[in-house]
Amino acid sequence: MPQVLFNRDNEVKRTEGSFGLRPPISRNVSYARHQRHLNDKEEKLCKKFNCGYSTLVKSLVAERYQREFGEVVTPFF
Repeated sequence: MPQVLFNRDNEVKRTEGSFGLRPPISRNVSYARHQRHLNDKEEKLCKKFNCGYSTLVKSLVAERYQREFGEVVTPFF
């Protein structure tokens, strides 16, 4: 297994000299028993925008960020 040395915020230098991006970040969403209805709403939104859950979440975060801070964020779909 190659040893990994971290150089910059977005790059990883492997000991054999190749460069690559950092591994992806994944997070889980927990729902309480009374919040299960949100799963149906997520599915409807995914169908409406023809995207997966991950893209939906990223798009909604970008949209809200743009609304709150006024900075333009590149759309995900």
